[in-house]
Amino acid sequence: MLNGVLRLLDEASVFEHLGRKGTQSLALRILALSWDHDCNPGEILDGIGERVGVCYMCGNPADEFVGDECRRCTER
Repeated sequence: MLNGVLRLLDEASVFEHLGRKGTQSLALRILALSWDHDCNPGEILDGIGERVGVCYMCGNPADEFVGDECRRCTER
């Protein structure tokens, strides 16, 4: 469900208004909430991690991606 919410926010151009850092902050706050509700952060970021600037694998903010994984994770 949270993945769908991020996609809806993207479709509504909310991320353009927030900017890169604001979008990353929002995504990280959503992921932090997900831990309290037994959600899977990877599923939340599936297909939208690069767009929101948060790595699918490590859950850290990043600017360089290969797919939904940050460059650091893909190089490991």
